[in-house]
Amino acid sequence: MTFSKLRPILAALVVTVLAGAATTTFLFDQQAVLVGSARYRPIDYAARFAPLRPFLDRNSVVGYVSDVNGTRGYYKARYVLSPARILDNTPCETQVGDFYDLRTTNDRLRRAGFDVVEDFGNGVRLLRRRARPEGVRP
Repeated sequence: MTFSKLRPILAALVVTVLAGAATTTFLFDQQAVLVGSARYRPIDYAARFAPLRPFLDRNSVVGYVSDVNGTRGYYKARYVLSPARILDNTPCETQVGDFYDLRTTNDRLRRAGFDVVEDFGNGVRLLRRRARPEGVRP
């Protein structure tokens, strides 16, 4: 079989793979995320963080912590909380918490040395790092 005969088959295969990847990404973005007993779509992200905005001014520099792997939530938080600077993987005294599994979050935060300054609901919290995490001796 010559390349000229394989070319349309390869082109169709590439188009099929790309269409499948685009569809998967679209469906992932549109699926609802469980937060407690309520359902939230990614488009509601700005509404979730709206109560936090008054606590951050344009000169605020805070960290970001979440119970979800990946950077999607971090970049969304940066976008909706702009012009405050939100830093990922940076130890800051104040942190923005973006949590989806609320059953285990409080215990993990306490063990990691964070106190909840304000709980805005929907898994959004403003956190402050304790001087010494629980269980650490002086």
